[in-house]
Amino acid sequence: MWHSLIAWQALKQQGAYGFVLEYQDEALEGFVVAKEEQLYAYQNHCPHRDAPLNWKPHQFWDIKGEFLMCSMHGALFQPQNGLCMYGPCRGQSLQGLPIRLEAEQVQVWFDPTNA
Repeated sequence: MWHSLIAWQALKQQGAYGFVLEYQDEALEGFVVAKEEQLYAYQNHCPHRDAPLNWKPHQFWDIKGEFLMCSMHGALFQPQNGLCMYGPCRGQSLQGLPIRLEAEQVQVWFDPTNA
């Protein structure tokens, strides 16, 4: 099912938004980002050490705002496809999530009952 996370205008201003969705014993930790009027969503787990990318809430961008950055070891990921361009997980990718914009709300898909 689709879950509303944040208003589109708020995400554009903020740039990124981390979230946790829970249902019974299942949880999805992820984040959404806005880059050049496009939306992207990923699970919040680096493929190198399975650590969260952010070093504080909603902080996923490098200092230039060009790449998504892992706080543990500085790996850099392309926001468009989650591909690691620099770091120990180079060539691996973040796990993408289905995302859409509905009624000016950013939504992701999470339905553990149909996993």
